[in-house]
Amino acid sequence: GGDAVTSEQHLRAAHDAKSSFEALFAVDLARAGGWVSAARGEVSAAADDAQRAATDAAARNACALEVGALHDVARFGRAGEVVDRLEALTELVDGALSNSLAAHARALVDRDGPALDAVSHSFASLELDLFAAEASAAAARAHRGAGKRSSAFAAHERARELVARCESVQTPALAWGEQPE
Repeated sequence: GGDAVTSEQHLRAAHDAKSSFEALFAVDLARAGGWVSAARGEVSAAADDAQRAATDAAARNACALEVGALHDVARFGRAGEVVDRLEALTELVDGALSNSLAAHARALVDRDGPALDAVSHSFASLELDLFAAEASAAAARAHRGAGKRSSAFAAHERARELVARCESVQTPALAWGEQPE
């Protein structure tokens, strides 16, 4: 996990901030709670927190915020639960980011190594190195599972290069990429 203590302190400070801001930042605070759970190693709770954030965003008709929260659910290992909604939201939320987030979830569900490689490059073109690294880590797992050792090695090395661009980062998706199958 990440730095759970510092994460909890920041989240507490955000909750203690002026309550009139809650309506504006409620979805972001709920998502942050998910990442605090992930930092504690509680990935299932993190996915639940992210799903609650997505539900809150949907209730507020905040489609772009919902996309981000649903992508968090996928990043916490539950892409199958959110992929259809993410794909539907690409009709409402325009742009390369929402399309890439939905494509990432679809490729995770399908365990499609080449699609995950493509998503990694899409994220990198948007300068989203962490998302790109996670997609490459998932691509390495998918390629290994398909018996494509050279593709798995290339995806793993790409993930390592992308992670090196990020400052001291740890996510469940990156940790899963380090585990042998």
